[in-house]
Amino acid sequence: MDEITLEEASALATHFYRLMDAHVPVDTYLSLIDEEHIIVGHGGTRLEGWSAFQRWYDGVLRACFDQVHTIDEVTLVESGMPATARIVARWQAVKWDPPAARTETIDAVATHHLVISRDEGTGEPVVNAYLMTNVQYAPGSAQL
Repeated sequence: MDEITLEEASALATHFYRLMDAHVPVDTYLSLIDEEHIIVGHGGTRLEGWSAFQRWYDGVLRACFDQVHTIDEVTLVESGMPATARIVARWQAVKWDPPAARTETIDAVATHHLVISRDEGTGEPVVNAYLMTNVQYAPGSAQL
């Protein structure tokens, strides 16, 4: 199969974040990820497999709303199959931690790495791993 191109990595990342921002049902991600081998890494936590992805995504939907991811940069840091794309995105969201009386605003620049391969059936790019590698919160921003 052909190597993943920068254009494909960028389009996949854009689509992935748009779905997250829209709070779509988790099954919508089935065409975008390798559900058998998906890995999610955030803050020292590593989750593996579709059921773990579902739990992580459900947690994101409960914790954050009015999310907007604005991609600033996409680079291929490792080409080949699989490829690794470095995504730098501004992340803005609102969170509410019950029983707090008010919501808090998150404003951060997050760096993620997506490990991307091709689906064996369709040949389309799919995410094998979604790894948060750095978060820089703006002054006064709430944090997760």
